[in-house]
Amino acid sequence: MKNVFILKEKKCELFFEKIREKDGIFVCTIATTKTAQIPGISAAGATPELRKYTAQADVEYLFYGKTFTIKEIPKNPLGPPSPVIITKAAIDLMKLPVFIINAGCETKPFVPSIVLRGRGLKCITTGEAFKDGGNELVEKSKVLADELLKLDRFIILGESVPGGTTTALSLLSFLGIDSFGKVSSSMSDNAHDLKEEVVKLAHKNAKLSKELIKKNPVKIVESIGDSMQLVNAVLAIFISKKNPVILAGGTQMIAVAAFIEVLEDFLNVKANWDNIAIATTRWVAYDERADFIGLANSIKKLKFVFACDLNFSNSVLEGLKGYEKGLVKEGVGAGGVVTVGFIKGQFSHKKILNNIEHLFAKMCE
Repeated sequence: MKNVFILKEKKCELFFEKIREKDGIFVCTIATTKTAQIPGISAAGATPELRKYTAQADVEYLFYGKTFTIKEIPKNPLGPPSPVIITKAAIDLMKLPVFIINAGCETKPFVPSIVLRGRGLKCITTGEAFKDGGNELVEKSKVLADELLKLDRFIILGESVPGGTTTALSLLSFLGIDSFGKVSSSMSDNAHDLKEEVVKLAHKNAKLSKELIKKNPVKIVESIGDSMQLVNAVLAIFISKKNPVILAGGTQMIAVAAFIEVLEDFLNVKANWDNIAIATTRWVAYDERADFIGLANSIKKLKFVFACDLNFSNSVLEGLKGYEKGLVKEGVGAGGVVTVGFIKGQFSHKKILNNIEHLFAKMCE
């Protein structure tokens, strides 16, 4: 497949055909967690204070090409823009409908959105990221999945959760997956030591008993994860029974896939893994300071894992070249949306790059 790396199951032509035959929609689940305000934990926003509004600004830009919650779209402190610019360029070319799910933001975004939770999340180090809200999110997500199924389209499920690779590490490691030192992030060094320190403190303070987890595994994400993981896992399980689901992202979607395996038994509903794929960017897939492919291989039921071969090396704009230095890498569904665009032949690499550059140049005026 041109411009798409196939990273796991090679026999994926049938999955590609399902994508080519149907129309799709992009669903982006957003949330804010105080985990993102730990200094040095994330670069999804120039400062810890601004990271409170990264998710909101991301989705505002998707709809309006500008932001309202803060002055401009989130930037890495070293200059590269949020990956929302990639997602925006792709959905504009694809004319892809967009739905926003608010799974818990302290400040509401200035966009039409489906609000499943009206307040943000605590830092996972408290051991109670969003206490006693998980079961309600499950039920609301099941209802939403039923409504989305009526559209009879494949779903690209993305996210914007600053600090989300840390909550992903927290969930993955709690589930027994060897993930310390392996998650990617918006920084070139991925802040592995700090993330591990934060996660171990979260697990210690959560005091989750084996009996409680077995009775209700939703308590895991309530305590040491984030609400996006729960919402997207439930949506993927129920939507996959009929239509393809692309989990659009890197490490965070590995965590979602891992949690799908746990939720299947709890909900007594089996996901159709022939209809589930993870799609990310080349920057995440081949991040030398992480192990995305190894983590993907640890999810035994997960068959399809892809990465779009998006390359900014020859971009005329220096800000975009930061992606080639290991900054930003992925987010807001960028890798998944572009992968789908390549699978469906809706744009070439040159065309999507030109559109990204156009949007970035306009932003810098």
